[in-house]
Amino acid sequence: MFAARRLTSLSTMRMPRSLALLGASACVAMACTSEPDGVVHDDRAENESAATSPATVTVNAAVESGLLATPQRQNNWTGPNFQRDFRPADVDFLDRQGLHAGVYRVWAGDNAIYSPTSKTYDYTDMIPYLTDLSKVADKLLVNIGGSGFVVAWKYTPAQSKPIIKNIIRTLKQKFPKVTYIEALNEPNLVPHYPASFDAKQDYSYYKVFYEVVNELNDELGLSGEDRLEIGGPVLANFDTDWIAKFLDAFKADTSSKKRLDFISYHNYKFRDYPGDVGGQRAKIDALLGARGLSKNIPTFISEVGLYPGEPGTDVGEDGTPKQDSVIQAAGMASLLYSYGDDPRNVPFNWVGRHSTNERKDQLVTRPTAISGALTAYGNLLKSMSMMKKARIDAVSSVDSRGRNLNVRASQDNSGISLLAWNYQYLGTQNYDMSAKFVNLPQSFREHPIRVRRYLIDDGHSNHYGGRPELAKVGETFLGASSSATINEWASANAVQLFMLEPDGSSRATIFEDHFDQQAINSNPPGWSVTERSGTYVHVAEAPNSAGRSLAILDSSTSEYGAATRTFTDESSKVVAEWRFEDTTNLSYDKFQLRLGSTVAAEVLVDDSKDLVANGRSVFKTPRTSTWYTVKVVADPSMQTYDVFVNGELGAGNIPFLTPVQHLDNFYVRTSENAANKLYLAYVTVEAENQIVSSFENDALGSAPKAWALAAGGGTVIAVHTTKTDANGKSAELDDNSTTNLAAIKRDFSTLTGKV
Repeated sequence: MFAARRLTSLSTMRMPRSLALLGASACVAMACTSEPDGVVHDDRAENESAATSPATVTVNAAVESGLLATPQRQNNWTGPNFQRDFRPADVDFLDRQGLHAGVYRVWAGDNAIYSPTSKTYDYTDMIPYLTDLSKVADKLLVNIGGSGFVVAWKYTPAQSKPIIKNIIRTLKQKFPKVTYIEALNEPNLVPHYPASFDAKQDYSYYKVFYEVVNELNDELGLSGEDRLEIGGPVLANFDTDWIAKFLDAFKADTSSKKRLDFISYHNYKFRDYPGDVGGQRAKIDALLGARGLSKNIPTFISEVGLYPGEPGTDVGEDGTPKQDSVIQAAGMASLLYSYGDDPRNVPFNWVGRHSTNERKDQLVTRPTAISGALTAYGNLLKSMSMMKKARIDAVSSVDSRGRNLNVRASQDNSGISLLAWNYQYLGTQNYDMSAKFVNLPQSFREHPIRVRRYLIDDGHSNHYGGRPELAKVGETFLGASSSATINEWASANAVQLFMLEPDGSSRATIFEDHFDQQAINSNPPGWSVTERSGTYVHVAEAPNSAGRSLAILDSSTSEYGAATRTFTDESSKVVAEWRFEDTTNLSYDKFQLRLGSTVAAEVLVDDSKDLVANGRSVFKTPRTSTWYTVKVVADPSMQTYDVFVNGELGAGNIPFLTPVQHLDNFYVRTSENAANKLYLAYVTVEAENQIVSSFENDALGSAPKAWALAAGGGTVIAVHTTKTDANGKSAELDDNSTTNLAAIKRDFSTLTGKV
């Protein structure tokens, strides 16, 4: 038996008196989709009905302008008791989604913590609340709203001070991540505060807050990053008159220890032209400058939202949750990046789960609360978290104050990202977008370019469309080049994320089946079905959503229904992902990757009601009428597979049920011993490929870059790139010697197993 050996290079030799050509295609593996003309083409149907206009986006990778803003890293969480049972799972899920926050804003209600009757403090609800939020944030901003000591009990600032101090001291000592304190909440909003409450009174309470913060910093020995900071006036809107009077009071304050670490206010109601919020900082600068105060004081826009109030409370709102969900996502992109363009602005998203208004939710809370599912707005934040670090120049030909097609682009050593959103509010303008990437880095010029596209609209990355996970809707490869063009349709209020990355080990889609465009009651194309007595397999409306699915309806306790999707025989690593729900009985729902009828990898629900793989539990007691996302990574070369459920590894290195060297179909079936109603929202199968090289950017007549020239027993006669035909360039080994040979070699990452 031969021991497994590692392969670390690929070489080709020219034997005497013959000709060898290295193909110039961008992809080495069979399953790769290649676009040799350097353009990713729009696959939109020709009969889209709404108005469509051309739009050009230009991304220049040679022009960097500091770090890209990361507004997804400041967020809000509702109070301690709303959906508290979901909260531990929520924070774990957000962390796994890449949505760990720099700062979470939380609430310490003085009227809930302190009793003016018994003069006692109760932190029972605060402890689990801040324990959970500390897990998903680097720092915490605590708002102490004053609804008790200011509004209800009408305490003076002096009477309020010991209450404020006890709350801040207790929370800081128990939760070291408490860093920022906001003094009061929306004091200019009636009926939160009485109409007679003004900026001068507001500052009298703020003064007590900064005194407490100074005292605690000294008493607790806090320094550096651990020190407490204080800000205000925490207005309900951008009220420059109130801010001016608040700053007047601050300037007039004769205390040598006065401090204003940040100016805080909220912002809603910029739905028409959300880009206009970018001008607010200049007005703050003018107010500060006129009073001789530092213009470096940051602004915390501690609640940023597109919609105020409840659905239907504002003129012009449609009140349709599905439409509002995508309007919210696109509009928030404009708001957040317009603020973030000035690093002194710190916008905070509103909100993880809202107590009453579904338009503001980042996690699916209505019509039914779900743990582990993002709304369209939540998926926008996830898209932002996937952007690269350094901002690069990106310009849209139709951007208008945050309306129409807007863009941000960024890059790092791994590649380039482009976020494009067509914010229209209630409008319907679509765009034929042509995104041109120029001056791409050297790595793009030497290696093929992998392009992935993600989409948020009313049918993708949207729980109202039945698809709450961020949807990857396309993947292709372009030839190596210093430039690239992507043509895509940008529908009204859609958000698209493009990831361009050079070379490397990549996945190519074998098939990707979403069923939304399939006719109800039809058999989906590409699938073969088994309908035994009492079973029905067809496209149906997915439960609890507006999307469609592949449904296997099984009313029999002695027969089963099944569906099979075959694909080209694949010997490389296969990644299959599907989202499923069973509304009646999960027992022995089975999902398999097979070669013919031979089962290699299987996931099923067993007698213990667990999701298992070859006898190993991967997920405990899945519930009926709940969507689950399962991913199986099957490696025929190693005869093992891994199973992920809702993004978490359930079990790894699971042996194949039967050893096979290839896979050629995905199979799903219900139990023959129980009645089931099984729905699949989508199924995707991909193959992993190792990209090696192309020669498109090598100069004619030159030695091919990244390849080593070698000679076997003699001198290389000639190795150069040459134009051979319409397919592009190739490496030519031209040997006219009968004694020497020509050879080239290309190293790549160490691989084990089948190559």
